[in-house]
Amino acid sequence: MSVNNYLKKSSLVLIIFYLPFMLGCVSKPVIVGGIHVSPNILDLGNVSEEQPIEGVFKIVNNSGKAVNINNIVLSCGCSDLILNEKTIPANGSVEAKLIVEAKGGCGQDMFEAKIITDNPITPAVKLILIANIIAKHPDGAILINLGSFDHGAKIDQTFETLPGKIKSVVVQDVQYDPPTLSPKKFNITAETLEYEKVKLNINGTAPEDDVNFTIIVTLKAEGALWETARIRFSGNIYQYIHLPFGVYLGFLKNGESTVKKVDFTCPAEFLTKNQIDKIIIKDQLPEILQVKLIKTPQPHLEFNLKHSGKVETFSQDMKIEVYMSNGKKYLLSTNVAARFL
Repeated sequence: MSVNNYLKKSSLVLIIFYLPFMLGCVSKPVIVGGIHVSPNILDLGNVSEEQPIEGVFKIVNNSGKAVNINNIVLSCGCSDLILNEKTIPANGSVEAKLIVEAKGGCGQDMFEAKIITDNPITPAVKLILIANIIAKHPDGAILINLGSFDHGAKIDQTFETLPGKIKSVVVQDVQYDPPTLSPKKFNITAETLEYEKVKLNINGTAPEDDVNFTIIVTLKAEGALWETARIRFSGNIYQYIHLPFGVYLGFLKNGESTVKKVDFTCPAEFLTKNQIDKIIIKDQLPEILQVKLIKTPQPHLEFNLKHSGKVETFSQDMKIEVYMSNGKKYLLSTNVAARFL
């Protein structure tokens, strides 16, 4: 074999051998005259939710002119980006530390920060921090609304929550508020599903009183990213007495006033068995609006509104406490609206 042929074949082998490495080196080019982040993606792997997540990046300026950082846009309110300088020197860099408060988080998560600069070639660059948050005790992280029920109604609901791989789960503890909510009237169970979620079943009987109620369930898991978790179920009982959602008093000309009678909404026999003693307006009302309780012949409220002297739309949210002769108290709400011509 001639020397020339040998050199040609050797060169071809060397090119083929080094080609993957050459391609790898140029797979993510740096823009000349712009800025870039190094690294632009940082994966921390498994981290504990008990300590802040931190990632350190470099913002590099490849231009011959200083670049100012004008703004920072964060993808999460739980994060903060700390810069050692807000001006990147020519052909230099500044350090950026992305800090995330992981308390209450669980599982794989990604946090982004976009850096806005005055560089015309790359006016914005993004850095990304990835972490798999290990939550040992995600207390208070999960809130579930059961909804509204009639007095003593049957509650039978199923929920799927806490995504992620899990081997087994059991109900460790249950707390009830108010305490008069009998544990004997409820059966709460938990089980794992094939597609990596916890299935919660809650069935029982709603309270007989006019109350908002809460059931706090503590779960204990094996083979999961968390050890214990608290699920807070909340619900409320329909009140016997209500006001309309809104009280519309119509159009008023300057100098006019209007009076409107508004009945309470309740079962027919409710106000015959229970008398309304008094009402208390919980909000500070404007002088042009007055609300009175009229007890006879049928208990109702009287709304009296005067024109404000301005051409405007009038709207007033209000809460009213109603005190009954049987000692019970109800908090009612409505909105009073009108249009002043």
